[in-house]
Amino acid sequence: MNWLASLSSQPLFHRLGVTLLEFLWQGTLVALVWGAVRAMLARAKPSARYAAGCVALVAMISIPTWTFLTAPSAAPDRPLPERFLSATGGERSAALTGALVSDTNRITLEKVRGFARQLEPWPVVIWAVGVVLLCLRFLTGWAAVARLRRGAEILASESLQRALTEIARAMRISRPVRLLQSAAVQVPTALGLLRPAILLPLSGLTGLTTRQLEALIAHELAHVRRHDYLINLLQTAVETLLFYHPAVWWISASVRIERENCCDDLAVESTGDAGTYARALLHLEEERAGSVQLALAATGGPLLARIGRLFPRFTGEPAANPGRAGALLALAAIVLLGAAATGPSPTDAFPGAMGGAFAEDSPALVSPAREIESRPPVQTTVFNQMSPSPARPKATSSETPSEPKTSSARTLTESAAHTPTQSSARTPTESSARTLTEEDLEDFRMHGVTPDFVRDIEALGYTHASPSTLVSLRTHGVTVEYLRRINELFGQRISLDAAIDLRNHGVLPEYASEMSRIFGKLSPDAVESLRTHGVSPEYVTRFRDQGYGSLSADDAILMRNHGVDPAAAGELVKMGFPKPTLDQLLRARNHGVTVEYVRGMREAGMGIPSLEVVVSLRNHGITPEYLKGMKEQGFAKLSSDEAIALRNHGVTPEYVRELRQLGYTALSIDETVSLRNHGITADFIRKTNTSAGKRLSVDELIESRIWRRSER
Repeated sequence: MNWLASLSSQPLFHRLGVTLLEFLWQGTLVALVWGAVRAMLARAKPSARYAAGCVALVAMISIPTWTFLTAPSAAPDRPLPERFLSATGGERSAALTGALVSDTNRITLEKVRGFARQLEPWPVVIWAVGVVLLCLRFLTGWAAVARLRRGAEILASESLQRALTEIARAMRISRPVRLLQSAAVQVPTALGLLRPAILLPLSGLTGLTTRQLEALIAHELAHVRRHDYLINLLQTAVETLLFYHPAVWWISASVRIERENCCDDLAVESTGDAGTYARALLHLEEERAGSVQLALAATGGPLLARIGRLFPRFTGEPAANPGRAGALLALAAIVLLGAAATGPSPTDAFPGAMGGAFAEDSPALVSPAREIESRPPVQTTVFNQMSPSPARPKATSSETPSEPKTSSARTLTESAAHTPTQSSARTPTESSARTLTEEDLEDFRMHGVTPDFVRDIEALGYTHASPSTLVSLRTHGVTVEYLRRINELFGQRISLDAAIDLRNHGVLPEYASEMSRIFGKLSPDAVESLRTHGVSPEYVTRFRDQGYGSLSADDAILMRNHGVDPAAAGELVKMGFPKPTLDQLLRARNHGVTVEYVRGMREAGMGIPSLEVVVSLRNHGITPEYLKGMKEQGFAKLSSDEAIALRNHGVTPEYVRELRQLGYTALSIDETVSLRNHGITADFIRKTNTSAGKRLSVDELIESRIWRRSER
C-alpha cells in the first residue's frame, strides 16, 4: 500500500479528502433549509419550487468548491505544551501525569483525529471510483442519445409539422426545432442542445389522436423553451461529483419532478385542453418501456401526481402551513449557527467536526414533520348538515382539547350553508353523506358549491361525485341546466369529466344539437372533436351546397384542418373542371393550388385538362410568370408536358433570351433542352463562334463542347 501512502501525502489529495468529509454535514444543512423552503412553497407555482431546487443544487456544488479552495494542504502537527518540553526526569513524568488528567478531552480528540488521518485516503479512492463509473454511465447515455438522433427520420405528417410551428411561435421559440419519428422510443422525447429535436414514437402515432399528439409536442417544446436539456446536463454533473450524499439525489429528484410540472403547465396553457393532455399521458404510460436518461420525455416524473395537478383535486392532504414551514426554517438556521459556533474549522478531520449536532435521537429534528403529518382530517357529513346551526354556547373549561377542531369544522359548515341559493325546505338524502376536510369546505364556499347545487346534480343521477369534481363543475361553468340539455341531446348520462371537457372546448347545447342534425347521432367525443378543430355548422353547410351531401364528420375535420375552402370546388367547376372529389381538393390545397393560381395559368395560355395536371405543374414550380416569360421568347403554346420538361432541365426565359441575342431565334424545344443539358452557355457560344469565324449550328456547338471536355 505504499502507493496509497504516497498519494495521501500529496497536498491536493488531503484537501480533497477534507472537502468530501466536510460536505457530509454541509449537504445535510442545505437539505434541511431546502426542506423548509419547499414546505413554504407547497402551494406556489411549480416554477418557484423548481427555481428553489436549482438554487439548492448550486449551493450543493458551491459549498464543497469553497471548502476545497480554502482547506489547508496538510493536516497540522500539534506540538506538546511548553511545560512538557521544559521538565526533565521525574518532574516531566509528574507533569505528564497531571497534563493527562487535565487535558483528557483534548488528547481523546487528538486520537480521533489521528485515526481519521489513517482512514482519510480511502474515502477519496472510493469517491474517485464512483465518479469514474458514473462518468462511464453518462457517456453511455450520451452515445445512446446520439444513436437515437441518427436513426430517426423526418416526420412526414404536414399537420403535425404545422402544429409544431404554431406552438413554437406561441411559446416564442426562435430556434428551429426538428420533428422526427423513431421506432427506438416509446414516448415523445426532446433532445439536443444546439440543434433541438423532438422524437415521436412510431407506435404512438397510431394510438393517439392529433390533439393528443399536439399536446405532447407542446410539452416537449416547453423543455426546449426552458433550456431544460442544458440544465439536465449540469444537474447530472452535480449528481456525478456528489453521488455519495443522499441529499443530492433527493433534491435532484425534486427538481426533475418540478421540471415536468412546469412543462405540463406550459403545454396546457398553449393547447388550452387539460383533459386531452391528461389522456395522452395515460396512454403513453401504458406504452412506456423506459427512456434514455439524457433525453427529456413527456412521461418523466410521477405520472398520477402530474395528472392530478392538471385538475382541482382534493385528496385530504393537509395544506402547507407557512407558520410550520417557518419553524422548520428557523430550526435549520439555529442548527447552522450552532454548527458554525461550535464546530471545528476545515483544518480539523471529519469525525471531530461532526460533534453532536446530528444526533439520530434528537427530537428537535423529528417533531416538526411528525406534527404536520399528525394533523387529522375534519370529520363532517357536509351534504346532510349544510344548514344553519343554532347558536352554540361558549366553550367551558371542562371541554376537551379536541373540541376546537370540531368547532372549526362546524363554523365552516355553517358559513357554507349561508348562501343565497339555499332552500331550507329541502332535505338531502342520507346516501349523500361524505367525509370532508376543512380544505374541501373552504373550496366549496369559495366556488359556490351549495346544497341546492349538490342536490340538483344528484337528481340527474350523479350520486357519487367527488368534492373535487363538484368544484370543477362550478369552476368550468357546468350548470345543472347544461348537464340536463347535453344528456338529452346525446341520449345518455355522460360522465362529469366528459361534460367538463365539452364545456371547456365551447360545446354549447345549441352547437351539439345543430351538429347532430347535420351528421346524425354523434358521440360526445365526436362533437368535441368537431368543435376543437373549428368545424362550424356554416362550414359544413357550404360544402353540402357545393354538392358534397355525403360529407362525414371526419371528412369535415380533415378539410378544416387543411384549410380547404368549400367555395374553391364551385369555382373550379365554373372553370370547366369536373367536380373534384374531397381527396382531390385536399391534395390541391396541400400542394398550394389555389383558384387564383389556376386562373393565372389559363390566362398565360396553358391548357389544363384536369386538376391532377394543375397539381403536377405546381409541384414542378411552373408559375404564370414563367409561362408569360417563355411566351415572350417565342414559346407561345406550350403543353403541360413541354413546360414541365423545360422547367426540369433548367431552361428559363433569361437563358432563351441570351440565345436569341446570339442569333439562335428559331430553336425548337428539344434543341433548347439539348443545349442546356450540355452546359452550353451564352459565353461559350460567343467564344466558340469567334474562334470558328462563323455561327455554328446546334449540333456543331454540342460536338465542340464534347470535344473540349474530352481534351481535359
